[in-house]
This record gives sequence, C-alpha cells and structure tokens, in this order.
Amino acid sequence: MLAKSAEPQTYNRPSWFAAGMPHIWLPYAQMKIAGDPLPVVATRGSRIVLADGRELIDGIASWWTVCHGYNHPHIAAAVRRQLDVMPHVMFGGLAHEPALTLARRTDAGGP
Repeated sequence: MLAKSAEPQTYNRPSWFAAGMPHIWLPYAQMKIAGDPLPVVATRGSRIVLADGRELIDGIASWWTVCHGYNHPHIAAAVRRQLDVMPHVMFGGLAHEPALTLARRTDAGGP
C-alpha cells in the first residue's frame, strides 16, 4: 500500500481513468479521504506496470498472484481455452463438465 503524501500525485492518467473512477467503489479505502489509486496497464510475474511506465514489485500480492505471479502462461492458456468454449454458465437448472470435474477433484482431496 502506498502512503498518502502531502503533495498531490503528478502522474499521467489515461482517459479511461478519469472516465471510470466516478463509477467504482474502492473496497480497501476510505473513499472520502483516500487519494486516487495508481492506474495499472499491465502485469507480468511479480511486477505491476503503471500507466506512466513505472514498474512496481508486488510485495503484498493478492491470494492468487502470490503463488502464481501475474500472467502465468499455463493459467492464461487454460483461461483462453475455456473462454473459447464456454465463459460462464450458472447452475440454475444447468450443469457443465468443467465445474463437475473440478468439484469431483476437490471433493476427492486434490487432483
């Protein structure tokens, strides 16, 4: 987490940033006093690339990136394959093989 400084941030903000910020909720910030978040344009490995070209090393990582990193080739390929076939189907009277296979593997204690 970046500490809020007394001086305003002076980084380049992409057009999508200003257009989108009024429409989101920032779940980990007190929105009345928090400064703007840093606009991210890419990730790779343990690095986060900001809109102004700076790179951060993600030392706190979210649950999934802490163990796999960003854009892990195996995970990205699996997601692309699944998106080509079936991005999402809810269980409202329906079932599908990927979810049932995963459920069976998880119930059995692992792969």
